[in-house]
Amino acid sequence: MRQLALVAGLLLALLVLGLSPAQATGQAAVLYVHSEVREDVLYVDVDLRIRLSDTHIEALQNGVPLSVSLQTVISEPRDWLWAHTVAEGHRHYRIEYHALSETYLIHDELSRETLTFGNLTNALESISRVRAWP
Repeated sequence: MRQLALVAGLLLALLVLGLSPAQATGQAAVLYVHSEVREDVLYVDVDLRIRLSDTHIEALQNGVPLSVSLQTVISEPRDWLWAHTVAEGHRHYRIEYHALSETYLIHDELSRETLTFGNLTNALESISRVRAWP
């Protein structure tokens, strides 16, 4: 099997509902990417650094949910033209703040799970580390 290349194709987009793109200036960086084939399935591990802008945090604390979308593209290099796309994947998360309980909720739309956190830092860390993403 030819070596597969993971295109720095983890495109991380922070989409904030109700805010213009000029106001949505959070930062995201890919810190680590690893891929491996297990039982004929390609899995990807990713570590990210996600930083929300003050505008994001203020919107979140005022009841505006934030959406985080991860996209990965696995491609095989070729000697001519463009690389061949082998696989693509998408993950979507929604971050919400509940003022009454002072907790942050992370909804994983793929697994349909909701996790609860006492602070925003821990909530962001939970979506910053993706393991065994098929």
